[in-house]
Amino acid sequence: MDWELGIRKVHNGYVLTGKHDETNEPYEEVIESDNHIEYPDNKCELKEYRELGLRVLEYFGLQNSKHNKYRLEIKIINQQEQKEQQEQKEQQEPQGDKQ
Repeated sequence: MDWELGIRKVHNGYVLTGKHDETNEPYEEVIESDNHIEYPDNKCELKEYRELGLRVLEYFGLQNSKHNKYRLEIKIINQQEQKEQQEQKEQQEPQGDKQ
């Protein structure tokens, strides 16, 4: 079974083209950019990449249930906030539990 997916960057987003071997049906999808929307911290480009990654996973059938123990996940994280949350969590842990 051969599947292929092409990704082409255009001025307003991405164009995905491909063909499923099973159906031989052509596939085309446009992911439009949100450049006209102002997001905090310039997240617009990250949101495009995230959407592109999600569409690739979906095309190849790699999306999993949220109930699976292991699964692929594409998300945008703020590393500074994540670090601060981890530090707060460590401060809240009782000292006797650390070894």
